[in-house]
Formats: sequence, C-alpha cells, structure tokens
Amino acid sequence: MTKQSTRRRVFFCNLIIAALCILSIAAYFFLPVWKVTVSLKLDGETMQSMMQEESPESAEPTSVFLETVEGGENPDGENPDGGQSKDPLSDIDFKEVMGDEVITIDLSIEIKSADAISSLGGNATATVQTILDDNVNKMVDQINEPLQKMTKTLMEGASKSMLKSMMYEELRSLTDGEDTDEELKQTLDEAGITDEYIQEKSNALVDAFYAEDATVDSVSDAMIAIMEDVQTKLATVDEQFDVELTDADKQEIKDTLAESLSELADENGSIDMENFIAELLLKTLKDEQPSEEANAGVSPVSVQALAEEANSNPELETSAKEDLKAELRAMLLEALGEDTAQSISEALKYVSYVLFFTFFTWIYVIIKILVKMGMTNNTVKMKLPIWLGNIPFVVLYLLPTVMIALLKNPPSFLVGMLGGEAAAAEMAKTFSMFNVSFFSCAWISFGVSVFFIFFSLFYYGKLRRRLKKYKRGLLVDEEEEY
Repeated sequence: MTKQSTRRRVFFCNLIIAALCILSIAAYFFLPVWKVTVSLKLDGETMQSMMQEESPESAEPTSVFLETVEGGENPDGENPDGGQSKDPLSDIDFKEVMGDEVITIDLSIEIKSADAISSLGGNATATVQTILDDNVNKMVDQINEPLQKMTKTLMEGASKSMLKSMMYEELRSLTDGEDTDEELKQTLDEAGITDEYIQEKSNALVDAFYAEDATVDSVSDAMIAIMEDVQTKLATVDEQFDVELTDADKQEIKDTLAESLSELADENGSIDMENFIAELLLKTLKDEQPSEEANAGVSPVSVQALAEEANSNPELETSAKEDLKAELRAMLLEALGEDTAQSISEALKYVSYVLFFTFFTWIYVIIKILVKMGMTNNTVKMKLPIWLGNIPFVVLYLLPTVMIALLKNPPSFLVGMLGGEAAAAEMAKTFSMFNVSFFSCAWISFGVSVFFIFFSLFYYGKLRRRLKKYKRGLLVDEEEEY
C-alpha cells in the first residue's frame, strides 16, 4: 500500500468521521436533550388497594341501575335490605375484573436544545412557558389512553356489581321480600341468570357507552333490553315472575337514566367518554384550587400567553382536552412563580454552555480534517470528543440511571444512609409500582464515541501510524527512491 493510496483511504475515513460528528451535533436538535419518564403500573391488586383507601365506609349511592329499579333514590340512603348505601366500586373484585391485565400510565417531561438555548435570551418566564406548553400537551395526550382503559375497566366491574344487585332486588320485589339470599340465588340460577350471564350483559352495557354514536337513548335502550331479557328468563321459572315492562315503566327508566347520565352527555344527548374523562380531570383541578386563587385567576403572563394562542387560532374549537391543557399550563406557571422560573432559566443557561462546549468537541475534529487535507499525514486524533463529548450522556443519563438502580435495590452500605432496612424496604416497594427512566439524545454521541474507539484501534490507527512513518521518512515507496 503506497502513501497515496493510504492518504486516499484516510480521506474516505475522514468523510465518515466528519459525517458522524455532524450526526452527533444534529441529534441534539432532533431529539430531547433530557427526557424523564415516570411509569405507573396498575394491576388488580394495586387497584383494589387504591379503591379501599379512597372509598368511604358510607357514601352516596352511585348506582343508576338501583335507582332505576326502585324508581328513584332512596331518601333514607339505605339499601332495601336495611343496610347503608355504599359506592358500588367498593364491591368490585379488581383482581377478578383485571385478571393478568396491567394498565401502564407513562408521564414524561422533556427538555430540548432549543429550550436551553432560548434561556440565553433573558426572558425566564417565556422560556418556562414554552417548556410547560410542550410538556403539558404531551402529558395530557399520554394519560388519555390509559385513563380511558382504566375507566372502562372500572365501568365493567361496577356495571357487573350493579346489575347483580339490580337482579336480586328485582326478584326480591317480586317475592315480597320473603325469600332469603340463598333462595334468590337458586331461582336466578334456574332462570339461567348466572355470573357468566351477568358478565355478558354488563359488557354489553359498557359497549353501549363506548359505541361511536353513543347517546343517552341508546344506553337506555340497552338497559331496557337487559331488564326485559331478565324478566323473560324469570318468567320461565314461575308464572308470578311473568311481569312485562309497560311503556310508562320504560319511560321512567329513560328519564331516570337521562338524569343520571346528564354529566356524561352533551346538550344533544351524545356520550363521548374521552371528552368526559378530560372534563372530570378539569373539574378535579379546579376544585382542588383554593377559592382565593380561583377568584384571583392565573398570572398575567399565563393569561397573556393563552390569549395570544386564542388570537392566533381564531377558528380553534375548544374541547375539554384543550381546556384541560390550558388549565394545567396556567396552574403550573402560577405554582412555579417568577423566582422559580428564573432559577429554571439560570439552570438552562448552564445546560446551554455545556451543549456549546460539547458541540465544539465534535466541530473541532471536522476543522482538523479540513486543515490537514493537504498534509502528508491527513489523519486526526479523536480523543477530545471521545473523552469530553459525552459529558451530557454521563450527567443526564448514566448518573441518574445508576442512582435509580441503587435506590431500587440498595446495597448494604446504602441501607444505613436511607434510614435502615425498613426505609429501604419501603422504597423498594414504592419503586415496584413506579418506574423512573431517562433518555438523552447524547446516546447518539456516546455510540459514535464507542465506534471511534474501535475504529481507531483496529483500522484508522494503523493508517495514522503508517502516514507518520512516511512523514518522518521512516517509510518510502519504491518509486520515490529515484
């Protein structure tokens, strides 16, 4: 291999090196500089525990089905058997309803290079507002699907519990309350109204809620169809159970359901479960705010930002989801305050300085390639990006990932620092439900650095040493001896 052919090979190698250096820099503008994702895993056991903690021992009855059967709410707040009414969610066996299914809720917050660099402009509040806008929009979209899934699971469990109660109470009313629960169950089994049948009908009722063109009328029709089918089955057991629903009964059921489902439906009677979840979250956020803050409103900056957004999109149709995003943005900015926003902006400035230094380590290699193109030894060293071009990777990914791993399974020397074995066990239990993960676009530069190491050791370094010998005169081609 002659000197010229060696330099030609180095030239093509330098093109690859330059391209990878550009890729390492470009990744910071196409991927998040830092992204933190918190995952919450909910299985049947976790849901059961959460509902037991949240559900009071005595609560207002929420079963629209029981209200339908009784013709309205019981003024005494008691069940027909004399017990206190309670939330039907407390009767759900979530382990049975969910089985092996696990609902995962992922919430992530990310910072982009543009966010860090924009902090150099000096407007701290505007910088934080931009970050909040982007992250809140994504968080609302992220939680939408798992919340819809969780809501449907709750509805399936609650509807099964309520349908079962409804059927027992319907049968009890037809027997004048003389039969025991065991006798009622035997009668229902003889009629074919088993747990499997109840599960099938509850699923059908939930599907009516989630139908594309779901309305209060369509849900009412589904409910009436279930009640008629139950009464038909009961009539096969004994003639005393052969009672048909009159038109007046059906209208009463529809009126009761219309009143009960008023919060789910819009002014046209249409039911949109996705929009309902957003409205529920929005209402929860507003209810949790102190009255003084609600009266005072959000900060002038957030109001101005939201007003500018509305003015820039005059034809924008506001939905519950968009209102939720706006409320979250305003509330978070209000909670942060001007001082916190300034601190975040200052931290982002230091991040931007680190980014500029990182860019320099990669650009420096490209500059050296251009400068040495005409030299005998046109190779370059890649130590600078290998050692210093990975600072963001170490700080934003490696260190926090190792820290979380140690907290999940603390070694013996950390147990004392965490407050003893009990505290360490509690932390491990917490992390079994929550999972925190990190991502950084610095992964790209780290991968390039690893490639450079092996590329230099096994190929490029050999070319570099050969050209060094040519430069020092230790190696001469035969045609150059004349």
